[in-house]
Amino acid sequence: MLGPKDKRGYPDRKIDCEAALEHEFLGLIRSAEMAGWSRQEAYEAVMSLCQNSALGDLHFDALEVALEEARLRREQ
Repeated sequence: MLGPKDKRGYPDRKIDCEAALEHEFLGLIRSAEMAGWSRQEAYEAVMSLCQNSALGDLHFDALEVALEEARLRREQ
């Protein structure tokens, strides 16, 4: 899989990321269809997985911040 052209932000970074993921994504949808799921079911499942994963990351990040703040207060 291709990585970003630059480690810093650049105007087409999001598009480049989508292009890098597209082949694997389409393969995932095809695999779901071959297993008997409809394309719509596969799309909905992928969107749900993305949303749940992003929310999990947000909660984990918030927990890390809270733990660090608690550690700092304890050290004072």
